[in-house]
Amino acid sequence: KLYTDNSLYAQINRCLRDDDERSMRPLAGLIHDLRDIFRTDDKDAVVTPFRGTVYRGIRVPNPEQYLRGFTRGEEFVWPAFTSTSRTNPFRGNVLFEIHC
Repeated sequence: KLYTDNSLYAQINRCLRDDDERSMRPLAGLIHDLRDIFRTDDKDAVVTPFRGTVYRGIRVPNPEQYLRGFTRGEEFVWPAFTSTSRTNPFRGNVLFEIHC
């Protein structure tokens, strides 16, 4: 809630998705700290990695065209911080089932 209820949420994700270095510069410290907090591949990790299945729903103009860019079972990374749910996928016309 602290992150998603914050007005910086949309601004941070927009500059990460757009890969806009100029708009990232003033947010660089916060982005760096958030990435460090969510690192789970370090012995000194701040959070315990979740193991299981989560869901993410998104809305895109043309689902069939959008999904052509993905291969089922292939790993990919969203450029921005992305919320997921263990039980209640977000609304949308494309649903990702993510195994972590």
